[in-house]
Amino acid sequence: MRGVSRVLLSVFLLLACAGFAGAQTVQGVVTGTIFDSTGASIPGAGVVLTNVGTGINQETKANTSGEYRFSLVPPGAYKLDVKAAGFTEKQITDIKVDASETVPVNVTLAVASASTTIDVEAAAALVQTASSDLSTTVNLRTIESMPLLTRNVFDLAFAAPAVSQGMNFNAAAGGTRESGTTNMLNGADNNDNFSEGSYNVQPAMESVAEFTVLTNNMSAQYGHAAGALVSTIQKSGTNRFHGAAYEFNRNTDFNAANFFDNRNGVPIAHYVRNQFGGEVDGPIIKDKTFFMFTFDRIDYRTGATGLAQVPTSSELAAMTSGAGPIAQQFLKVYNPLTSNTPCPAEAVNQPDAIGHIGCLTYQDPYTEPTNTFVGRVDHNFSEKDRLSFTANVVRDDATDKWGGGYATTATPISGVSQSLPQPVADRDSRFQSVCAERTDHRPQPPLQHLRGRQWPERCGAGLHRWRQLRRVGSCVWSQRGRLGAGLCPGPLAVPG
Repeated sequence: MRGVSRVLLSVFLLLACAGFAGAQTVQGVVTGTIFDSTGASIPGAGVVLTNVGTGINQETKANTSGEYRFSLVPPGAYKLDVKAAGFTEKQITDIKVDASETVPVNVTLAVASASTTIDVEAAAALVQTASSDLSTTVNLRTIESMPLLTRNVFDLAFAAPAVSQGMNFNAAAGGTRESGTTNMLNGADNNDNFSEGSYNVQPAMESVAEFTVLTNNMSAQYGHAAGALVSTIQKSGTNRFHGAAYEFNRNTDFNAANFFDNRNGVPIAHYVRNQFGGEVDGPIIKDKTFFMFTFDRIDYRTGATGLAQVPTSSELAAMTSGAGPIAQQFLKVYNPLTSNTPCPAEAVNQPDAIGHIGCLTYQDPYTEPTNTFVGRVDHNFSEKDRLSFTANVVRDDATDKWGGGYATTATPISGVSQSLPQPVADRDSRFQSVCAERTDHRPQPPLQHLRGRQWPERCGAGLHRWRQLRRVGSCVWSQRGRLGAGLCPGPLAVPG
């Protein structure tokens, strides 16, 4: 029975991995060739790639042509150690690996002398010839120092060459429409299928480690569309604790009134946008398990200037006197708001018109608090087997006090002698993004022959969900959906 269960589980995992491609790798590649001082390649050299922040290393040996390759390298700072019999050991430092990029690092070893030495040098910038991808990467330092009005990391997409705004003001590239843009978060789908080129989850900016835009025909692993690929990678903890606290404020004191408010003698609308939060990351178990947590809150309180077109008092009296019984009862319950102030254009263009439309200017309060929670855990089972889990939860509640309806005296409003009718409009939104990824460089599992091909080294799964509850007055409706979910083929736990 136990053997049958193993077979069924294996078949299920194989079919699952074959049927989905919703999560793609956003990790980097380090590759190069080992040479001696004459330019000849050195086969069999031992190569060790070490993450400076976490201390995790990967090992490989150069092939018969002296070439080596580390695939699925998490973004970060690295050093490379190379050893070969009869040659001086060499260490290359300051190797920066970005998301979805291939980093070439060629190494030249000197013939060993009687004394033992280790040469250390910084990595030299080389032309990347391993792939045809054209990408623009915005690193952590740039993200932290670049002033963004709304602290939306996706605005950085427009810093890449050949990227422009589409009709929906989202990123478009390569001559394609916004529907040709793919958004990814930690390697998983992050597309809003109801808005071309838009994203589902906006991660807290303090949680983002790198932001990459690929603008040409990238490899088939990405799929989905032929335009730009906008990829966001969130931070991972290291062996040292790091933290940040921040606050950004915009308010009415820094704003100017617009033309129409000045013309109508309306004061500057109330505006407060206060964004604050913090981020902390570090080790749970040194060289083994790491965490990252971010909280971000936006307190957004503003007010739009509204202009209600209503009848004058004399027009309402005439309508009421000529109305039938049903209409009179309706006007009694929902007494329309009136104003004897003509609308600006009518007062100028038709001063002698018989009957005027009255205009009433009012302030419409609007609040939208947004809370974002981000959590990430990375665990290294060994130097060849690691697991990452990331969760983003966003809660967005918007309230428009006068959200719809016709101007009646049914609902009182402060500061107006009569009252405005528009009932309260609410929008309660929930967005969740969960991404899990396992990378395994261990020997191939024994069931690979069932598919007749090599078993990949990585498996990722991503899920993005949303739910929205709307209310206008007494009308309530709910929307929900799953914007993206999937698996990419990889070494899930197949029984041996």
